[in-house]
Order: sequence, then C-alpha cells, then structure tokens
Amino acid sequence: MRHLLRSPDARTVFALAAAVGLAACENAPAPPAAGQEPGWSLAVGGGRLDLDLDYGGQSLNLPLLVAEQAGGVTRYRAAEPGHAAVVSAARRVCRDTMSGVPHPFTVEVQIDGDRLAGCGGQPVSLLAGSWEVEQLDGGGLLAGSRITLEVSAEDRRVSGLASCNRFTAGFELGGEGLTVAGPASTRMACAPEVMEQEERFLHLLAGARAFDLDSGGKLILSGPAGRLTARRAPAP
Repeated sequence: MRHLLRSPDARTVFALAAAVGLAACENAPAPPAAGQEPGWSLAVGGGRLDLDLDYGGQSLNLPLLVAEQAGGVTRYRAAEPGHAAVVSAARRVCRDTMSGVPHPFTVEVQIDGDRLAGCGGQPVSLLAGSWEVEQLDGGGLLAGSRITLEVSAEDRRVSGLASCNRFTAGFELGGEGLTVAGPASTRMACAPEVMEQEERFLHLLAGARAFDLDSGGKLILSGPAGRLTARRAPAP
C-alpha cells in the first residue's frame, strides 16, 4: 500500500487533530463495516479505528482523530505517522456483493491512497419494527383483511396478525440470508377465504430465505415458496 502521512508536517497535523477532535469521536456512532475483493473489516471504538485488510493479512490500529457529520454522512479520520485513513458512512442501504444481504450503511474507506467500498451496520435493524403486508406473491389482500409483522431485533422474533389468527415465530439472520422457524398461531376460525389467505401467508413466511428493501422502502421477503411485500406501519 502507498503511504500518505510522510510529509514533514504530518506529526504536527496528527497532534493538533488529536488534541481538538478526540472528545467528539468518543460519542460518534460508528457501525461495524466490511467489504469484499479484497476482504476487509472495520471497527471503531474506544478512540481507535481497527482495520483488517487483505482477508486479515494486514491489521492497522489507528488513533481516531475527528468525526464529522454533514449531509447524512459521518466521516471518521484516523492517523499515525505512516498511515492515514478516512472512513465515510452514509445511511443508505448497501447490499453485500457476495450474499446480497442489505445493510443500513454504505461505507467507503480511504487508506494510504487506496479506496475500499463496503457495507456497515446490522442488517436486522432494517427488518425491525412494524409492517403491514400488502401483497402475497404479487396479489393484494382480501378486502377488509389485515396481515401484520412485528419484528423484534433484540430477541429475533416476528409476530403479528396472520389474517384471522395471531402468530409468532423465531428467525435467524446471518451472512447467507434469512431463516424463519415454523410459525405457531392461535386456532380461531374465520371465513374459508380468510383462512386460505392466512395459510398462504404463513407458508410464504416460513419459506422466506432472504429479505430486501425496494426503492420505496418496502420490505420484501422471498424464498422458494414465493414472496410477500410489506410497508412500514404508520407510527401510532
């Protein structure tokens, strides 16, 4: 890698930035991030920036100097004599280039003259919250019916109204996608067409293997069984 901090005043810049900026860095949110080809990973905390490069072949632990926020982008600057890094984290959906799993932050790392691109933050944060299902395999819901999803990031559970009955299920979200444990539901009886819609929804939910957000922020759960689409529920 090329080295940027080799000018005669580099140590002066380092000292001044550390003196004026470190307090601001301590409270700056910094999502963990990673990228592919070449593989890299990033963590910020405790006034340091930890960067693993080339699939772990090289590791840098740099003092964090300043964190700046502007226009929805947070920039972290870290340096020591011989190395300089600027990390930009934008709250914009980013999809892992290998798995396609979406993340809440798009991250760019500039390190010693090289540029790395990747994703940051926890994918489950995009899933968490309240959703209203709009479509099952491209078709709308029965008039007057509702299907809801309440996704908890803390205990990895999804629950809600399946059309007639309440349901709950656990889920796992990893680097390769999504898996949903078989949903359990109450046993109320409704009109046959409502029960049929409920069965179809539960089948699609249990078969979900991936999630994504479309350009309008709608949630898409998909798998071999089909797909369902949901919109964010309005705040109460």
